[in-house]
Amino acid sequence: MSDNTARLDQLRTEAQRDGVQQLRVSAIVQHDGKVLLLRQPPTGDHVEGEWEIPVGTVDSEEDLYQALARVIRASVGLDLLHVGEVLSQIDYTTSDEQKARQLNFLVQVLEPDPIELTDHDAYTWTGLVAETPLVTEMTRKALADYSRSTALFTRQHRPQ
Repeated sequence: MSDNTARLDQLRTEAQRDGVQQLRVSAIVQHDGKVLLLRQPPTGDHVEGEWEIPVGTVDSEEDLYQALARVIRASVGLDLLHVGEVLSQIDYTTSDEQKARQLNFLVQVLEPDPIELTDHDAYTWTGLVAETPLVTEMTRKALADYSRSTALFTRQHRPQ
């Protein structure tokens, strides 16, 4: 078992131990220093024009890698290449009072295009500096963790 597989299995085990009833994964897809965001179409559940990262519920029969691959494929038609670090986890209670956890992963895809949208009406690659559009609360939290992680990496690897 690889270190990555063991780490993903441990995250699922921790969620079960903590009584999480709904486990979700989100993918911060990186390419050329930018992050993929998807715009939600107008529906009863969402604010028209809000942007989010690919996110979905983990099915009981799949591991976290399989869930991430499925979510990315279903959301944008891209193939998962690599699962990087878990940037954060967000615990919350759903509208039907279930204990939920969202695990936010940094991922890379095999190729960044073509994007094939299914549940969203637009996409953008953003550098997150001043161009981040209106995003969902969960996406805002995940992107803040991503920004902190990126800034920390840059400071630690600055040339002397």
